[in-house]
Amino acid sequence: MNALIHKKQTVTVIIAMYNGAETIESTINSILEQSYKFINILICDDYSSDDSINKIVDINNSQITLLKNKKNLGLSKTRKKLLSLTKTKWLAFIDQDDIWNYRKIEKQISLLNLEACAMCHTHYNFNIESLGLSKVIKSKSKISYKDLLSGHCPGASTVLINTDYFDNFNSFSDQRYLDSINDYVIWLFLLRDSNNYSICLEEIMMDYSYHGGNLSANKLKQVFKNFYILKNIEKINFF
Repeated sequence: MNALIHKKQTVTVIIAMYNGAETIESTINSILEQSYKFINILICDDYSSDDSINKIVDINNSQITLLKNKKNLGLSKTRKKLLSLTKTKWLAFIDQDDIWNYRKIEKQISLLNLEACAMCHTHYNFNIESLGLSKVIKSKSKISYKDLLSGHCPGASTVLINTDYFDNFNSFSDQRYLDSINDYVIWLFLLRDSNNYSICLEEIMMDYSYHGGNLSANKLKQVFKNFYILKNIEKINFF
């Protein structure tokens, strides 16, 4: 019975990793140090050319499962691979260079149990390390499919999902062209044709580090890709 309860409570955290040697240890430590202890970390290395894999091996923690792509597939396909292996009720995303507040998962699960909805996201710090600047990114208290269409998108590394609400959370578009906004593609897929939404835990629970190498760094390209998604995937008629 205890084993069954443990499995029901477990959070799977997925990390698609590519050349993350400089930051991945800090990211993983922020997961392992969570106040909520029933956590498994599922990492897939996307054919890194740096020391990323050795960094994971050196941590040597039984909560970590490491997979390796035989060639570079990109973020979308790598995340899809990870999601196909996720079997737990709770699912969380974190990028290889982001850091969680130690009570993030605990507080999100408590809120989701009260709210009874499919997703939870949080506020977060947007840090530009080279300039020593930081800005708090706040979110709407609830984000529905219509809110997503209007451009309200929760930060990927803030999201926790209750998979019980979804029969399928793995059939989103995995075009490599859309890697830099893959989280937006996933949220649209999950909330499309439903009355469900993501509730905001209105606290700062994640630190996002902007360093120029982030996939989402080029904002002009992001805008064009957003229009591409709305027109070609969500079939929105702008006229």
